[in-house]
Amino acid sequence: ISRYSEMNIVFSEDIPEGARSAEELKKNIDISPSVDGDFILQNNHTVVFKPKTSFKRNTNYQVTVDIAAWFEKAKGKDKEFTFGFATMPFSIRSSFTSLDVSKGDENAYDITCTLMTSDKESPEEVENTVRLSEDVSTVQWQHSPDGKHHEIILRNVPSQDEARNLIVKVKKTDTPTEKLPVTVPAKNDFSIYDV
Repeated sequence: ISRYSEMNIVFSEDIPEGARSAEELKKNIDISPSVDGDFILQNNHTVVFKPKTSFKRNTNYQVTVDIAAWFEKAKGKDKEFTFGFATMPFSIRSSFTSLDVSKGDENAYDITCTLMTSDKESPEEVENTVRLSEDVSTVQWQHSPDGKHHEIILRNVPSQDEARNLIVKVKKTDTPTEKLPVTVPAKNDFSIYDV
């Protein structure tokens, strides 16, 4: 799941009235590893856990609910209900979007690449993982509100006497480097680069 998700526990019966306070919910539901957050009773049989910030990335969690504290029927091995879930690891998929002749210089190009993340990521997190194989004078970013769609725009990339590959590298410590080669046409080259 996304590390920004809420966790829901839905019971087939209503939780007894005396056990519906936030303190009672917290006392009888254990999340491991522990997470700072709030238990809220959404309705009489649904408990929602909202993390204060988020769950940890790429982590397995185990939840144990002491149902015997709420339901007299719970006996023996059914006194506790245990389940697990995991949060998504950091991953980025990159793709080439467009190559346009620069408006200010007919011998330069504006290159746009798209980066898609598996979970919501901050602009700083994404920008810090991207490296270019050469210096580009103007680099602009656009990030979507959902934090999963990111565009990098390289402005005024000069053409040279020969065509070359500009490499966009995505590097993160827990994932291998992803490389996206973008061909920059040679100066005075006449070719179709987009349809």
